[in-house]
Amino acid sequence: MADEIEYSKSGQPIVRHENYKVGEVVSGDLNIIQNVSDHLTKNVGPIAMVWHEIVSTHVHIDIIQIDEIILEEPNSEYRSCRVFVTCGASEKPMNAPQNMEAFRHGEFAICLPKSWPISTEAFKNEAHWWPLRLLKIVARYPFEYNTFFSLGHTMDLGDMSKTGVGFSACVVTPAFCLGPNSVKLQLNDRTVYFMSIVPLFPEELKFKLDYGMDELEKKFEKYNVFDIIDPTRINVCTGKHVTVQPTQTDISVKLKKKWWQFRG
Repeated sequence: MADEIEYSKSGQPIVRHENYKVGEVVSGDLNIIQNVSDHLTKNVGPIAMVWHEIVSTHVHIDIIQIDEIILEEPNSEYRSCRVFVTCGASEKPMNAPQNMEAFRHGEFAICLPKSWPISTEAFKNEAHWWPLRLLKIVARYPFEYNTFFSLGHTMDLGDMSKTGVGFSACVVTPAFCLGPNSVKLQLNDRTVYFMSIVPLFPEELKFKLDYGMDELEKKFEKYNVFDIIDPTRINVCTGKHVTVQPTQTDISVKLKKKWWQFRG
């Protein structure tokens, strides 16, 4: 059955992928891995940990952890955060539509408060593991379904009942958490774009589908929401903070600056 396409109220296509592409076990391109690692070390910060993927299909995806971000602004809220960036997804080109071929190669990032539990033991709890799980899912999805992810694209998160959070979807944005010098890496045969994954509440997803990404960004600006994952942040469509369930520890972070102010 072909992937079903419908259109949102704002006129954007909604694609429901059904044609899963079985992938072979792969080991990754060492040259891509080295180039991405060097780029992040130089422009974002020293690598604290690499969460290696043991068995990979479609594309090999390690996750690089950076605890201390290089920042131009000494009081930036990112000082209280660490970032996690995929390394290896850009080895293969995504199936980009016409006129978007330049954006076929991407890596994805999430930004977490430093109070978020990070350890092999902590990740046995889905309430702590889900952001990194989401990172791997988003990075591999284009190759599993022969599709394309880029700025403004959204994806349903599926069953989040074990996480204790109210998010139901995510949206792709520029990786502002990496800093203005880090969102693009030019290699000989490709340009790699770094993108953030920002979780959304159900009302925010509906608003984005109805009115578009530009209007959702205006609401993010109004409520000072940007690309640090905070399950207790304000829902920009209700104007209320969200209460996490008991399965989730208190990892809220006070945000002071609008994330899109980091745009070049």
